[in-house]
Amino acid sequence: INTIAETRAEPRTAPEPEPEPSLNRPETPSGRRWPGRRWLAGLLLAATSSLLVVYARTSTTTEAEPRFDRAKALTAMAGNEHFPSNSPDGRYIVFSHRLREESEYRQLQLLDSQSGQTQRLTLGPFVDDYPAWAPDGKQIAFHRRGEKTCKVMSLAIKEGRGDMDSLRELARCNTSTAGVSLAWSTRGDKLYYTDATTVNEPLRILELDVASGKSRPITNPPDLGRGDYFIQASRQAQR
Repeated sequence: INTIAETRAEPRTAPEPEPEPSLNRPETPSGRRWPGRRWLAGLLLAATSSLLVVYARTSTTTEAEPRFDRAKALTAMAGNEHFPSNSPDGRYIVFSHRLREESEYRQLQLLDSQSGQTQRLTLGPFVDDYPAWAPDGKQIAFHRRGEKTCKVMSLAIKEGRGDMDSLRELARCNTSTAGVSLAWSTRGDKLYYTDATTVNEPLRILELDVASGKSRPITNPPDLGRGDYFIQASRQAQR
């Protein structure tokens, strides 16, 4: 015979919680730990990095912006100024000038960028334009159109002044199809300009031998369009 004895359970006490691992965190002198210390350091590091990135982008953008405040007017003449050409040494600028809007003539002017003084190089009932400096800076070439003439001219420049005794004709061009550009070869022995035989033909580039005065075409553009414009010669003598 089995008997079941009723027993009264003794009250149990809750076990004490085990201490959390320290994770190698330093303790304060009072024994308390700072659980948010690493989080605060990470936040400060991220904020510093963001400021550096913003500063770098701002600096790059500022340096890349053009400085238009450095531009200044070199001339203040009445009328219109066209086709400036800088001398090889950078001191002089020759350009075409029309005194009045209704005038059909243009003269060449020479500006000394150091003194700011301007002097007239040509005069007369002509349209003088598209000036181009020779590589040695001793002369310029330009187009001259009259009532029934079209010429490629040259003028020597000595000590910042035009030598009118040196003015001479280099080549003839068609009055109704005169080109819009001149360019010297690197050695200064050749001059390139554009011209056409008739108004129905496209403009071609011609090479002028300055010493002999002989010209020959070096391009043959198709009949479509107006042909070749705005010549720019390379600095290499063989090209």
